[in-house]
Amino acid sequence: MISFRAGCQTYADKLSAYVDAALPTAVHEEIATHVAGCPDCRAEVASLRHVRSLLRSGADAEPAGQPVRGPQALPDRLRSIAGESADQPLWARPFDPHDRPGAGFAALPSNRRDARRRRLITTGSLLTLLVGVALVGWVAAPPSRQVVVEPTAQARAGFASALNQMPLSNAAVGAVAASPGVPLAAGPAGAGPVPQQAFESPVATGSDCQRSLHRAQRADAEVSVSGVQTVQHLGPSGWVQSTVSVENLPGFGTSLSVLDGADIADTDFVPVGRPSILDLSSLGRFELSCRELGGSVAGRPAATVDARMPGESDPRVRWWIDAETGYLLWTERYAEGRLVSSAGFTSLTFGAAVDGLLSADPPGGAEERPAGPSRAPQMGGLQLLSVRGTDDGGCIESVYGDGLTTLTVSRQPGTLVPGDGMTFDAATGAWRAVDGAVTVLAWQSGGDVWTVVTDGSAQLVESVSGSLPHAAPTQPGPFDRILAGLDWIASRAGIR
Repeated sequence: MISFRAGCQTYADKLSAYVDAALPTAVHEEIATHVAGCPDCRAEVASLRHVRSLLRSGADAEPAGQPVRGPQALPDRLRSIAGESADQPLWARPFDPHDRPGAGFAALPSNRRDARRRRLITTGSLLTLLVGVALVGWVAAPPSRQVVVEPTAQARAGFASALNQMPLSNAAVGAVAASPGVPLAAGPAGAGPVPQQAFESPVATGSDCQRSLHRAQRADAEVSVSGVQTVQHLGPSGWVQSTVSVENLPGFGTSLSVLDGADIADTDFVPVGRPSILDLSSLGRFELSCRELGGSVAGRPAATVDARMPGESDPRVRWWIDAETGYLLWTERYAEGRLVSSAGFTSLTFGAAVDGLLSADPPGGAEERPAGPSRAPQMGGLQLLSVRGTDDGGCIESVYGDGLTTLTVSRQPGTLVPGDGMTFDAATGAWRAVDGAVTVLAWQSGGDVWTVVTDGSAQLVESVSGSLPHAAPTQPGPFDRILAGLDWIASRAGIR
């Protein structure tokens, strides 16, 4: 380091500013005059200029002999000093990254602010997505649970359709079952003539009985008949009955008019060739007994065929078949030896039969074939025959039967409001309606309405009702509506 003489001490502290040209003009000229005459100060100025030149130039040092340029602006000098770190944010406070071993260098404040911003954006995006999904589900949801008023109407129509697909079914029973609003008369006492039994012929079994049943099934499509039928059913309060005008048109079907006194209360038409959900051969599992002349119906001689379960003495069903034409005239159903329903003609006239196989016997192989053991689900001892429902799976109807008794069980979402013709049955926990053809039960279970329709006995009704759900009623909430909407979208998109 240069030692200044006593006279140079005044200028020593200003030489650096002099080199940087940072002094006022008068002071600069004064020092320049001193430096020109002072070898020590001149040597110090040369040293400072050399250092300054090295700092400014580095690898790009000014070529020798070139004049030294003036100082850069402060930001430029700071960037040159920082080098590659010039674009990094400034530190907010001094710190030692080694204060936390293994932590590495802490994030700068600007980096922490960016991380918080990213987290907020991500959280906001997820919340927006969830709200959007909820809104889509809410809007797409089907209408809120419908109120099911008088649910028996749809169930009755389903029962009538199923009954008309059974062997040896009586279309008049289906017509009454599908017309619950028709006034009912009391008791079989006013039902007019009933079958008169006259056991004038020996009892036959097996193929002779099946031959009579096959003949009756063919006659339904080949014999022209018009007349009036009475349909009777035993309910908790006694017998009730309805009257039906019937006209069977070969090749077309059966026209039915449910009567209210002299007026027509309801009409129906069952076309010929309707599909069958149970073959006549299914009756082979019952014990059949018959008489070629077992009595008379509406003044016409009739054969009788009884069907009973193996080991039982009382019949389950008795058919009365016209001895001349083979047309089914009357049907009686029994439960534990007690008559529970009947339907048949009180008056009738026959037209000409169409050409066909009316008098021919069915092939022996077909009539002798017994029904094999069934592995289908059962309800009340009756085999499941068919299941049908809406496209969205909301309403489902199952048909059970054995050729003698028919049962339909339906479920539909909604809230039950029983009709005027229904009374609450505490024994089954359901609302009951009984008319001249069937017994109907309806009840609320959770969010669904269950309906049972059958032409069977009261014991069958109670057994079936007891085997089905009876959950406490529920009311859907907002979350249920959103899920229902999403489920509806998924079903339409085919992803479930």
